[in-house]
Amino acid sequence: MDKLADVQLENIEEQIESEQRSVKYDIREFTIEYYVDKYSKGVDEDKNELYVPEYQREFIWTDPRQSRFIESLFLGLPVPLIFVAENQDDGRLEIVDGSQRIRTLNAYVNNELVLTGLKKLTELNNTKFSQLGAARQRKFKNISMRMIVLNDQTTPEIRNEMFDRINTSGVTLMAMEARRGIYKGPFTDFVMRLAKDEKFRKLCPIAGYAQNRREEEEMVLRFCAFSETYPKFKLPNNISLGRNGVADFLNHYIELKNAANDTEDMEKKKQDFLNVVSFVEKTFPEQGFAKAKGVVGAVTPVTNPVVTPMCNIMFAIKGQNAIIIAPHPRAEHVNKYVVDLFREILKKHNAPVDLIQTIEKSSIDATNELMKKVDVVVATGGGGMVKAAYSSGHPALGVGPGNVQVIMDRGIDYEDAVKKIIIGRTFDNGIICSGEQAVFIPKEDFNKVLDLFRKNGVFVVEDEASIKKFADTIFPENGPINRKIVGQSVQTIAKLADVEVPEGTRMILIKARAIGKGNGEPLCREKMCPVMITAPYDTFEDAIKLAQSDLEYEGKGHTASIHSNDMEHVRYAGENLTVSRLIVNQSSSTGAGGSLYNGFAPTTTLGCGSWGNNSISENLNYTHLINVSQIGLYNKDKKVPTDEEIWA
Repeated sequence: MDKLADVQLENIEEQIESEQRSVKYDIREFTIEYYVDKYSKGVDEDKNELYVPEYQREFIWTDPRQSRFIESLFLGLPVPLIFVAENQDDGRLEIVDGSQRIRTLNAYVNNELVLTGLKKLTELNNTKFSQLGAARQRKFKNISMRMIVLNDQTTPEIRNEMFDRINTSGVTLMAMEARRGIYKGPFTDFVMRLAKDEKFRKLCPIAGYAQNRREEEEMVLRFCAFSETYPKFKLPNNISLGRNGVADFLNHYIELKNAANDTEDMEKKKQDFLNVVSFVEKTFPEQGFAKAKGVVGAVTPVTNPVVTPMCNIMFAIKGQNAIIIAPHPRAEHVNKYVVDLFREILKKHNAPVDLIQTIEKSSIDATNELMKKVDVVVATGGGGMVKAAYSSGHPALGVGPGNVQVIMDRGIDYEDAVKKIIIGRTFDNGIICSGEQAVFIPKEDFNKVLDLFRKNGVFVVEDEASIKKFADTIFPENGPINRKIVGQSVQTIAKLADVEVPEGTRMILIKARAIGKGNGEPLCREKMCPVMITAPYDTFEDAIKLAQSDLEYEGKGHTASIHSNDMEHVRYAGENLTVSRLIVNQSSSTGAGGSLYNGFAPTTTLGCGSWGNNSISENLNYTHLINVSQIGLYNKDKKVPTDEEIWA
C-alpha cells in the first residue's frame, strides 16, 4: 500500500490525541461488601451512590446465570471489570456496564437469591447466603472486584458510546463452539469427524459463516442425541428435553458420552448417520422449488412502527419478493426512515433499491388501493384493517388482538414468576400485543404474591374508588381504549386517573371486580399500557375457566402464559385454552414473538387461527411468503396396501 502523506499522518495523530483527552478514568478496587452497600442504601428512593441508569433498568439474568456468577467468585475465577461514571451534579456513580453483576451480588448477600444449577460447588445448590458460616460470609464479602471510573468531565455521549462498544464488541460463542472447549473428549472428537463427511456437507449446505461457528457439528450432535433418546428424550439424573431445554440436554448428553468412551457405540452411530444420509440422497434428490409470491403489501400499525416493517421486509426479501409498506398515518415518518435504511443496504450490495418501497403519504384509501394491487397482503393492526385485508381479493395473512392471560400455578418460585411477569408487562410500556394482561393466583397465596409485586415496584390497586378511576380512564364509558394512555408511563396514566402512585412505580396491578365478558368489567380487555388485572382462584381448573372467560371477551386465539412445574397442568392449559401459543415459565411479551429458548419463529406478526378470524395460527415468517413447487417421483417398488390393510 502507498505511504500516507505527512499531512494525513499529522491529522491522524491530532485526532487520536484529541479523542483520548475526552476520556479520563482511573482504576479502583473494592470489596463485594462495598459494592452491595453503595448500591443498596437508598435504592428504593433512587438515592443510592452506585446506581443503575434508566437505559439499563431491566434485570434480565436468570437464577442459574446469577448462581454461576456467584460460583465464579467463590472459585476465585476472574470476572469482568465494572465500568462506572461519576455524575457531575451529585457525585453518584452511574453503572455503565455491570448492572447485572451488581444486582446479583445485592440479591445474594440480601438472601433474595437461592443458588441453583451449580456444577462445581454442588453443595451450595438450594442455599442462601445467610445459611453459610459467619467466616465464609465475611470471606465472600471481602472478595475484591476492580472498577473503572470515568471522571465527571466525561460527557453523556462518551458514556453511552462506551456502553454500546462494551456490549457489541464481543461475539457470543455458539453452543457447539462452547462445547468444543468445555466438553473435550472422544465423543466430541467423533462428532467433529462425522461433521466432515463429504456427502453430508453436500446434502446439507451451510454458509461459510455458519460452518465456522460449528453449525454442522451441532446438527450431528443433535442427530446422535435425539435418535438415541427417542421417544422420551430423557437422560440419567432426571435430565429431559422438555424440562431442561435443547442446549442443556445436549450438554449433559455429550458429557455422558465422553465419559463412557464407548467405541462400539460410536461406530454404530456413525453407521446410522451414514445410512440416513444415503437415504436422503436417494429419496430426495430435490425437495422442491421455492418461488417468490411477487409483491407483498404490508400494513403496519402505529403501535410498532419500526420492528414490524423490519420483520416484514426481511421475510419478503428472503423469499425474493418485493414489498410495499402501508404504514399507519401517524407512523409514516418513522416508517419512511426505516425503509430508507433498508434501501441504503440494498444499494450498498448493488441490489435493486425499489424492491422495498413505502406509501409516504398514508391513508385508508391508499392502503385499500395497495391491497387490491399486490400479490399477497400481510396485515398487522386493528380488526377493521385485518378484515379489509381479507376482503381485498388477494391472499391475506392477518392477525388479531392479544389479551394474554397468565396463570401462576402452585408450587412455583413466586418471586421468579413475578419478576418475569413485570418484565413482560412493562416491556415497551405494555404496548406489545403479546404482553401479559391478567394474572390468576392461588387464593391461599394471593396476598403473599401481591406483596411480592409491591416489593418489585408494582402499585397494587384494591379499593373500589381507585379501580373505577383507572377503568374509566383506560376505557371511557366502557367504550374503546383511550388513545391518551396507549404506550404511556405509569405516572402519566395515574395522573390522568387522578390516583397518586409512589415514585419509581413500574406497573399497576388492579384487583379485578369481575372476570370475563358480560360482567361489565372493561379492564378484562387488552390494555396497551403497563396495567394488569389480577384475581385469585381455587382449583387449577377454575384458573383455566377464568382465563378462558377473559379470552372470550377479547384476544381469543392469540397467546396465554403459565408459570408451572407441573407438565400435566401445562398440558391441560394447552388443551383447554383457545390460544395459538402457550408461553411456559417465560415473559410472554418477549417470548411469544420467538425466542432461542422456546423455538417459536422470531416475528412481530402472530397468527391467531380461526379463533381470531386469521388464516394462520403460527408465527408469521418468510415461509408464508413463498410458493413451493413440490416434486412427486414415481416409486414403482412401493407396495400398494390392500383394502383390508387400509381399513384395518
